[in-house]
Amino acid sequence: MKKGVVILVIVAAVIAAAVWWTGSGRARPTAAPVPTVDLAHADPLVKALVERTVDETKAAAAEGDAWAHLAMVYHANGWLDPAITCYREAIRRDENQASWWYLMALAQHELGDAAAADASIDRSIALDAAYAPAHWRRGDWQLDAGSAAMAEESYRQTLAIDRSALAGTVGLARVALATGRNDEALAIIASLVKAFENVETEPPPYLYFLLGTAQTRTGQRAGASAALARGLAARPEWPDLWLDEVRALRTGLSTAMAEADRMLGSGRARDAVEHLEALRATYPGDVQVESKLVEAMLAAGDVDRGMRLARDLADAHPDQFAVQLTLGYACELAGEAQRALEATNAAIELNPRLGAAWYQKARILIAAKNYEGAIEPLDRAIEFGFNGAIAHLTRGQVLMALQRWDDALGALAVAANLDPNNPAAHGGVAIAAARVGRLDVAVQALERGRRLDPENPFVKQAATMLQVPTP
Repeated sequence: MKKGVVILVIVAAVIAAAVWWTGSGRARPTAAPVPTVDLAHADPLVKALVERTVDETKAAAAEGDAWAHLAMVYHANGWLDPAITCYREAIRRDENQASWWYLMALAQHELGDAAAADASIDRSIALDAAYAPAHWRRGDWQLDAGSAAMAEESYRQTLAIDRSALAGTVGLARVALATGRNDEALAIIASLVKAFENVETEPPPYLYFLLGTAQTRTGQRAGASAALARGLAARPEWPDLWLDEVRALRTGLSTAMAEADRMLGSGRARDAVEHLEALRATYPGDVQVESKLVEAMLAAGDVDRGMRLARDLADAHPDQFAVQLTLGYACELAGEAQRALEATNAAIELNPRLGAAWYQKARILIAAKNYEGAIEPLDRAIEFGFNGAIAHLTRGQVLMALQRWDDALGALAVAANLDPNNPAAHGGVAIAAARVGRLDVAVQALERGRRLDPENPFVKQAATMLQVPTP
């Protein structure tokens, strides 16, 4: 063969290889190490699933599906950081899979990375705008972040795709409540509850919570009390096929514990007790199971059995802060204030940076009217992450009881900003502002509180102080 022909053959072979290697014009991603997790104390079923899936991913590291499956296994069983790493690797191999972007957004949001979660869910919707759960979930995040107008648009997009999507309709009612359109919210929720009753189906307890809230704000006190008695503030899990693929990969104890949490979240405390007692037989001596069983017993009103189990747990595991905290809560419910305080202090000693333990200590001291002693635990609770509206509201109310009006005003203003729909926070701001002579702030806060609930004790007290007649 002539030299020129040989060169042409070699060049052609190189070009062909390059075309084969680059596929659609993009270079294949470089191999990445497959993330692993510590399985030393994992449930045997979870351990077997993870080890098998890791091996499968290593064997098919060039395939996005393999990485996505490992991501979902990690996601399902609570390892969110490696799940996100694997979702990213899957997306590097195929960036046009809307479900992978969506599931990564959920993991990012659960870890508290709101900016990354927003960007990922936006990309998912750009790739597949017809998946309704992506719209209502984005709406939930927008509303929780205070962007009511954007949330309303997301919920309307949900219903444009699927008119039967309960999450979209409930979302619109929540937007109406958040923006003071209480009559509109009441009409939406009452219609939903009636639709369930027409087919003799029990509505989700969350609908009763929203119904009672809307009735309270529109002055329908009797109906509100009945609805709130049947309601729960926890939002239910709406249908979501992509997330169901992740849930299907839960296995072992984590699956069973998640089911117990769902039962408790939907008000089925007695079902949770039965479920956890069966689980206790399968995992005898498991502290996580027995602690959750105490919680379920207390929620079901079986305080005596809950107390006995909590004491047994503390005797067997005195060095575990979660056990001591559970015992403290059980004693608090049983009215054993000193024992509750001792157990809670033990939990704090074992884990000094646990905000929930500091708040529990403050709550016990407040019940004993030791307001001065409750201030430091409240400050530590907020410092160590228990810093939602309820902590600031409680701190503000304690400061009011101590007549430290300037400090109280600051704490209550934070609570009102964190939870603008809390009438007690606005009523407290009005009282404290009036005490320090800031009448313009007091009147404005009172107006907000009265719009939310004119019968709230703090709102009524503020109205009396400012000599504003109660409607």
